[in-house]
Amino acid sequence: MSAEVEKGKPMPENRGTPILPFLIAAGVGAWGVSRLIREARLRQNQEYFHGKVVIITGASRGIGKALALAFAKRGAHVVLAARSVGALDQVASACDERGAASTLVLPTDISDLEARRALIQKTMDHYHQIDILVNNAGIVQGGPVNEVGYESMAKQIEINLLALMHLTQLALPHMLERGRGHIVNVASLAGHWSEANFSAYAASKRGVIGFAMGLRHELLDSGIHVMTLNPSETDTDQITNYREAIDSMGIEVHPPEAVAEKALAGIVLRQPEVNVGGLLEKATVLAGAFPRLAALAWRVMEPSNWDEFTRQQRTE
Repeated sequence: MSAEVEKGKPMPENRGTPILPFLIAAGVGAWGVSRLIREARLRQNQEYFHGKVVIITGASRGIGKALALAFAKRGAHVVLAARSVGALDQVASACDERGAASTLVLPTDISDLEARRALIQKTMDHYHQIDILVNNAGIVQGGPVNEVGYESMAKQIEINLLALMHLTQLALPHMLERGRGHIVNVASLAGHWSEANFSAYAASKRGVIGFAMGLRHELLDSGIHVMTLNPSETDTDQITNYREAIDSMGIEVHPPEAVAEKALAGIVLRQPEVNVGGLLEKATVLAGAFPRLAALAWRVMEPSNWDEFTRQQRTE
């Protein structure tokens, strides 16, 4: 029979499998399997934090307090560091009620070099080990760059970045000696995409992300896990004075307890970065790929009273 198609006879229809539905189904399936594996690993490690020694800076409020309570609930030895003795005592009592193996209150001014040294040394004197260091302490001071003073910018860099780097240097030898440990650096999605009037804050958090990435590469075969926690807008005093403006933009504000739970899951799973941002997290990815479009989007989104509110936002 001739291989040529007879004149006037229609060509046979191609009934091959459509590729797009297949890819979508495969993607959904892979996502579902990964979720099941994740949940299984978390269930298998429910006692992971029991008996571990955890240092938390900025533990008197906000995300730091929520982290302390979450670790306490899982039976950790919790070392609480911040400046406010009264607030730390209250957090310590709450940790004890939730089942902490023990609590140690160490009033600490993170901006002071000697105080940072004392925090690590007193922890070692008391527990003889450090399993997890959570560098959470931070401040935010808003305002246009041409208005905020140099002192404000320097203070945000010192507390948010340099103090974090120094505490890591101090704790790291003790972890290396044992061949295990976790370093958790609390940055922010602002380190990937900055809102107007928070340029210095964003610069400090961008520095945290870069520092953690480099450190992670240094410690790949050491047994020490380095994780960056990137929350977006969280219901703490860091957004109190411009919360109204955030709400008017429709940006989701997360409870600190939700951030803490995701952080602990990230530690167990040894994730390099944990982002807590919902839609803002997705917008951050797009902003990195299309910075000009992100600037135009900000111009559309920015409330008329943004400058007024953000100038008032200062934590010390």
